[in-house]
Amino acid sequence: MNSLIVYQPAGTPILNLTTINFQPCELDNYFQFTEGNVFLEFENNITCSPQGNSIFHQLDKGPWLVNEATDSLTIGAGFIFQGYKVTQWNNNSMKWEQVVPDYLGQKQFYEYSFKSIK
Repeated sequence: MNSLIVYQPAGTPILNLTTINFQPCELDNYFQFTEGNVFLEFENNITCSPQGNSIFHQLDKGPWLVNEATDSLTIGAGFIFQGYKVTQWNNNSMKWEQVVPDYLGQKQFYEYSFKSIK
């Protein structure tokens, strides 16, 4: 993952959570979306100890689904499912947006940025 930025309102950056929330061992992990609709996260050069840390918490593997318009992505594991708006998806990078209300009920926009490694 390249970055996780919080916006409020959309387009107005208020906080870069990349190095605040994640350790280097989490940021260098890579993800694979298989043709069989399985989402997998792998340790890369820097291994977390204990292993199993995921940028998406318990979502280090599970099913994934993109809608027909390819602008909505859902990943899951067990009973946990998270939805993202896909704002960019090409051979070089992808960006996902997730809207989460803060404690006052105001919408905060979390933008996840990834780069392709293959």
